[in-house]
Amino acid sequence: MLRQAYASKKKNAAKHVFGVKTPRNCQEALAFDKANGNAFWEDAAKKEMDQINAHNTFKDIGEGVRVPSGYQKVHVHLTCANKFDMRRKERLVLSGQLTPPSNDKAYSDIVSLEGVRTVLFLAEPNELQLCAADIAQACLEANAREKLAIVGGPEFGELSGHALILTKASHGARTSGNGFAEKLADDSLDLGFF
Repeated sequence: MLRQAYASKKKNAAKHVFGVKTPRNCQEALAFDKANGNAFWEDAAKKEMDQINAHNTFKDIGEGVRVPSGYQKVHVHLTCANKFDMRRKERLVLSGQLTPPSNDKAYSDIVSLEGVRTVLFLAEPNELQLCAADIAQACLEANAREKLAIVGGPEFGELSGHALILTKASHGARTSGNGFAEKLADDSLDLGFF
């Protein structure tokens, strides 16, 4: 019982990242904006949804329409984070844990600071030229490999309540990282400097 009480207290405690209080959900983010007299979190949510729409991540199949057979309905939510330069970031995440595990053995991760230092350490004495890139919304560049559908929430604006089919890889889907890795391997993504 003590462990459960401690876990509950920790789960509901205020979270601070880089000295800034971080909301646990969209409603709390909007409340923070209202209390602070700014729109940092609202702007972050708008930016994320604009990118989602620009990449045509979801296909609208109509309001009040049932999820088509062959598609699994999952939930979606926005997660909030503070960046080291005090920017706010919200990311749309699917509840991929509800989908069956994938047979793919691929793994996607971000590079660590130690990895960057090692590469720089090895490149200098060998006179190697280094190139680096950050692909914004990298997951959204690849097509979806899973048949997933959602019902749009208030963050979708005019598509709220509409049934939406996932057409691009998205955060939280089990095979999103694999799809982007395949897209790079197929050389169908033109990065301009490779």
